[in-house]
Amino acid sequence: MHLPSRQDWSFALVTFAAAMLALYIAFAANLDRPYWAAATVYIVSQRTSGALNAKALWRLVGTLCGAAVAVAVIPNLIDAPPLLIITMTAWIALCLAGSLLEGGLRGYAFMLAGYTAAIVGFPAVDTPAAIWDTAVARVEEIGLGIVCSHLLHSVFLARSVNPTLHAAINAWMRDLVALAQATLGHAHKAHPSPAEWRRFASHVGAIDQIVDQARYERADTRLLSDMQVLRSQVRRCGLLMTSVTARLANLGEHAPALYQQAEPLVNEIGGWLVASMPDGRPSSQVGPAPLLQKLEAELAAQSQYADWGHLIYAGLCDRGLELVRRWRDCIDLAQGVPASGPAPPTQRGRRGHLDPLLVMLSCLAVAISLVAVCTFWRYSAWPSGSVAVMMAAVAGSIFAHMDDPAPAIGTFLIGNAISVVVAGVFLFGVFPMIDGFPLLAYCLGLFFIPAAAFLGNASIAPWLTPLLIGIFPSMSLQESSNADFVKFANNGLATVLGIGCTLGVTLVMRSVSDRQRIARLNKADRRDLARIAAGRRAEEHDEVLDRMLDRFEAVAIRMSNESTEAAGGLALGDLRAALNTLGLQNCFARMDGHHRGLLGTVLEAIAGHATGERPPADTLRTLDQAMASGAPWQGAGEREALLDLVGLRLALFPQDAPPTPEASWP
Repeated sequence: MHLPSRQDWSFALVTFAAAMLALYIAFAANLDRPYWAAATVYIVSQRTSGALNAKALWRLVGTLCGAAVAVAVIPNLIDAPPLLIITMTAWIALCLAGSLLEGGLRGYAFMLAGYTAAIVGFPAVDTPAAIWDTAVARVEEIGLGIVCSHLLHSVFLARSVNPTLHAAINAWMRDLVALAQATLGHAHKAHPSPAEWRRFASHVGAIDQIVDQARYERADTRLLSDMQVLRSQVRRCGLLMTSVTARLANLGEHAPALYQQAEPLVNEIGGWLVASMPDGRPSSQVGPAPLLQKLEAELAAQSQYADWGHLIYAGLCDRGLELVRRWRDCIDLAQGVPASGPAPPTQRGRRGHLDPLLVMLSCLAVAISLVAVCTFWRYSAWPSGSVAVMMAAVAGSIFAHMDDPAPAIGTFLIGNAISVVVAGVFLFGVFPMIDGFPLLAYCLGLFFIPAAAFLGNASIAPWLTPLLIGIFPSMSLQESSNADFVKFANNGLATVLGIGCTLGVTLVMRSVSDRQRIARLNKADRRDLARIAAGRRAEEHDEVLDRMLDRFEAVAIRMSNESTEAAGGLALGDLRAALNTLGLQNCFARMDGHHRGLLGTVLEAIAGHATGERPPADTLRTLDQAMASGAPWQGAGEREALLDLVGLRLALFPQDAPPTPEASWP
């Protein structure tokens, strides 16, 4: 566990000062629940301006929407408890679904709208006439906490997200270089480890999050656009590396002479990638022109394909050319220079793979836990039952995006349980001995400042965060001390019970193992491969390829070093097949009638193979017959299509022997 840095202490001091400012103003204005304002400061405070602006905006929007729903539902359905429970549960589940479907920073507003309705509405069940005052107080105090946090952080800790974005991009590119050393350098015979792929893939989500945050500050629009293009280019570089090494491995097995010719070329590509980033920083000192000329000459020399080995060698040169050009553009973009070549389309809409089953199970798990806690509350007439319902809604919502939320909910439960204990120490051990706001702030600072300084430590942050946020509501701080131990104990027990119920339901319904998740991701890849093969609109194909890259990164992040079966999946077979299928689709319109018919037959076979409707042997035979029947493949477009057909065969049937010499080339 590392000690807090200077920046950590600065963040802790400014955040605590903002919380005390919000608490003081709430006391002075005689607001009903001043602790909401202080807790909000710890919820919205972030280390960059973009993250702070985004969280503050969407928290306020979500709070307004949730409070409005509580005001509309509670008074009108108070005399029909079952209908009230069903309506509130449906709203929270619907908002959770919206949050998962939207993703990104805006999804936070949907989630807040759901559980804010629970926080405002359920405590007002016994006093429905006061629901309006409760809703107004919630909005006022949340708004006060947001303003205080934003004011002090903007003045003392204003930091643009742009340096963080550049650092993340450079780290990502360095990891890509590490992959190049493992695949294209002298160690190319040793495949990259799952840990290397996992590290490379994990950068994508971090960079996406930083780019989203940058949109909420005065960021350079050109920089954001370049980063989106760079994101697409770098991801495809990793895919192209595996395409090169797959062809090199095939040459080693079936054409040793050509392998001896190709190995130095592949090593040279890997060496240039490494040399292009000396000292871990992008540099244009090592130009790609000589290497590009050499690859172009080697590809031109293979214009007459003598045998299967020369087809593979030509494909290796072609993919190597594309890799070098894309990496050159990555270097330029990282330095702020416009890319020289055409960029792949940037991904529109929601990024990342969305699993409808997990969305449905998440909403169902939250609904069941809420109904269970509400039913217990109703029939037990427990005075603190509303607290249990609120915490069930919160715990079920904030971790729903995870494959297996149960461990995180368990940690959240521990953090909240500790917060109850710490709050009890303050309420019954410290506060009776002090008087006045300065002493209150001093005593709180002795705990909150050091605790917040350790939030940057990833090993303890998961339980430290709910601890810091939960103390203020547990203490229910008012202008004058009126602590009631029985009420405090009941509320603490309700907090643990609500989160515990959600944890139990999640363990039964919602936990998905990494193996199950990877299997579902692989099935989705096959569906998208079929979609590319069956479609005709190229712009849709690029979006599908981006989704498949999203899923590959999701698989890589879930990999373990011991999972050899899954590690084999990191060869990107389906993804490379999609890249080659996309190439065939792009060639389709340029073919004559004969070759277009062949490509149509192949695309139909690939679609059937991906969906499992066509036997693998039939698909393999269709590929071999298309390569043989298409002779001669002499035009530039025809040769490009032939190389894509060969790439498809390698991607889908890597273990099969090459076609017979007389069958597949002119």
